[in-house]
Amino acid sequence: MGKNEIIKILEGIRDERTKGANTARRVGNSLLSMFDFLLSADREKLSSSSDDIAQGIITFAKGLISDNVASLKGGATFGPNGIFHLDKDGNLVVDTIKSTDFSEILQKGFGIEKSSDKFTMYLSNLVVWGKAIFNDLEIRKLYSVGGNVYLSGSSSKIHYVKEVRTAEKNGTLGDLIGWQCYILADDGTTATQNTWTKYDQAKCQTFNIQSGTYRGVENKFYWRLVTAVSASAEVIKDEEGNTLFEGKKFSWIILSATDCESPENDAPAAGDIIVLDGHRMAAIDSEDAKYNDTGRANVMMLETTGAGTPRIVGYRGITNFTHKDKDVFVLSPDGTRFKSSFFKWVSSSGEAMHMVNYRGEWQKGLSYSYYDQVSHGNGVWLCTNPEGSTSKPMPGSADWQLVMSAQKGEKGEDGVAYQIMITSDTGTVMINGSGEMTLKATLLRNGEDISDTVSNSSWSWWRQSADAEDDAVWNTLHEGVGRNCLITRDDVDRQAQFGCSVCISDTKTINSNI
Repeated sequence: MGKNEIIKILEGIRDERTKGANTARRVGNSLLSMFDFLLSADREKLSSSSDDIAQGIITFAKGLISDNVASLKGGATFGPNGIFHLDKDGNLVVDTIKSTDFSEILQKGFGIEKSSDKFTMYLSNLVVWGKAIFNDLEIRKLYSVGGNVYLSGSSSKIHYVKEVRTAEKNGTLGDLIGWQCYILADDGTTATQNTWTKYDQAKCQTFNIQSGTYRGVENKFYWRLVTAVSASAEVIKDEEGNTLFEGKKFSWIILSATDCESPENDAPAAGDIIVLDGHRMAAIDSEDAKYNDTGRANVMMLETTGAGTPRIVGYRGITNFTHKDKDVFVLSPDGTRFKSSFFKWVSSSGEAMHMVNYRGEWQKGLSYSYYDQVSHGNGVWLCTNPEGSTSKPMPGSADWQLVMSAQKGEKGEDGVAYQIMITSDTGTVMINGSGEMTLKATLLRNGEDISDTVSNSSWSWWRQSADAEDDAVWNTLHEGVGRNCLITRDDVDRQAQFGCSVCISDTKTINSNI
């Protein structure tokens, strides 16, 4: 209560302008008015020691601290304009949420951050009890695989196995002819196709089980023929007719008990992982020829277990239970090899760069492919026919080009024969290639290399092309240059016709051409 208000009430007790005397009634009424005013004024202040209610909005200039839970029944707003808020129904509107230990770099904690007009969520694990819908899903994962990895047309996990036998005879159990192996096809949310087909070869192999630790648990191997495949998915029922696996549907295949890699092959069992490794081919005129598929007879393997590993190997034409002589390429520390008709490389400019395949001495009756190289006579020949050739390499042949020659020397009066051989550091002369190569001349005396006995200044090289004027300049520059001669792409491409010769000028002149 203010000082002025109290003075005004007390003055009302004795007022000289009032004609009547100051009676007890007047004094009492004035005091009651003062008490009522005091009580009314106290009710406008919040208690600091007991529960109280403010009838209006309270603004805290320096903040608000509560040692206990603050109950905001109508929600709360944050920020100058109240754009961020928590409403009475528990709905939170903010731009960023982070845990105290959040670190994107260290991948700790969790967080939801806003970048431009998009939000990013960071967390360690996500468990979805219902359906998850992703308009754009990117999955990045580091995979670790022990053992060998097959890349083939089919791979499945067996969930249930039933024996397949011939009909009983006189109460005697029929012969075992196979196992009906069930593969999950429809779990109630996703239906998949049966990727197996009749005459496939299914293989199962494990490497890392410790034998003898648990009874009945050993490493497993079998490689068996698929003799039948289901046309549709079905539920599995046990011998009493009870539906198994909560009514989920399964496809099935039958693996032969007799048509297999070895009689010692293990039997299929639930939990086995089987992969396609080869495909049997039926006779062309048989009813089962419709199952023939050469594409299913191929497989590629990434091997980390076994001899010669690690290695990558591709097999083609696996039509029985063996990989012998079926490899088409092998990449391994022990060796790398490829089987192909020809190799074709392409430069960064798109120009073809052929790989020469040296086949040794030419043999009559053999077929040679494009860019095969053979030795014949006193020369090395290159097959330049894209369709290949069976013809004999000889001058004027449309299929062969002479790329290296050595002229056989005549024996002199002293019975000595000299011969010059020309080789290159690339194995052959460039044809439509790129870059450069170095030719090297070797002098033979009765077959013995005596090149080191000849001085460098005695070796000269000549070029012959359709540009005689430029040849003269080139020849002058290559007189007495030694046994080695650098040939560039410009030298070869100058004209379609190109020849090069080497001459030794010492006690006698010996020539050899390429």
